[in-house]
Amino acid sequence: MSEFTLTQIGWMLATLLVVSVQIISSVLLLREKHIGPWLMLAGSVITLIGSLVMRVGFAFFLDRIGMHLSTYQWVFTAISAFSYFGSFLFGLGLLLYALRQKGRADRIAELEAILHSRHQND
Repeated sequence: MSEFTLTQIGWMLATLLVVSVQIISSVLLLREKHIGPWLMLAGSVITLIGSLVMRVGFAFFLDRIGMHLSTYQWVFTAISAFSYFGSFLFGLGLLLYALRQKGRADRIAELEAILHSRHQND
């Protein structure tokens, strides 16, 4: 195997590991019935698709059809942007989920304070 192929396999395995953790965490959070985990899942899938197209598509297809350099760069940029959009969606979903959890924690603290003050008055 060439050094290029080994490098591509290494990057693909690393990408699959990270995206697998993202997808598993998204699926575990789906029971929350909130938009955040759905955005996280969609972003993870988009990132996975973009990464697979980038690695597999470039390694096996784009180099063999003899594209001009400008076309090659445009396709590379478009696929990269697609993959980064998936990462952005995952981050946005995680942020929305975290904000919801913070709101819940703040509300629980308020209710506990109310209960505590009532017990103090009794």
